Amino acid sequence: MSAWRDMLAPIIAGVIQEVGTEDEKALKKALREARPFAVERLSWPKKVWYDEIQRQLGKKLPVGASPVQRKQFYRCESTGDLFGALTK
Repeated sequence: MSAWRDMLAPIIAGVIQEVGTEDEKALKKALREARPFAVERLSWPKKVWYDEIQRQLGKKLPVGASPVQRKQFYRCESTGDLFGALTK
């Protein structure tokens, strides 16, 4: 993991645990308020911040996912095909 991700991941996890995922608007507001000052002004930390939010909410693969995990993550649930929903 990167130094930025190591610093930001616990902040994000704490906010998600405290606020929960039921009210998306409240969660977005809490995450925005919890963002460290440096993240607001620097492009790379800001990208890591938003990427880590997506990962912790289950919308992205974990860092260092294997090719098998990637295939399972992107498999279309309805057809079982890899990227099946995109080819229809």
